[in-house]
Amino acid sequence: MDRISATYGTPSSDRWETVAHWQDPQYQLELIRFSYGPTYRLVSSLKRLDAAARAAIVEAGRLDDKEAPARVAQRIADDDETRRAKLEKARLANKEKFRP
Repeated sequence: MDRISATYGTPSSDRWETVAHWQDPQYQLELIRFSYGPTYRLVSSLKRLDAAARAAIVEAGRLDDKEAPARVAQRIADDDETRRAKLEKARLANKEKFRP
């Protein structure tokens, strides 16, 4: 959740409370109610997949941290190229009108 918030900002104001909770050795179910209106949601999960999901979240965070410098460098290069293209377009447009 922290990594998502760091990238995309704080979560929206969807607040909820758990109304009921059921579980057995394989499954977990939660009935939740949102703070606005009479909206309910039943959320179910397989317990055996929880560990794999948590591991995938950790790995995604690790990869994001590892690849972040390359993404920043690429974004800077793209911005520079866009700026150069605009300047070249303006130069070509003004070249015809230029009289020394």
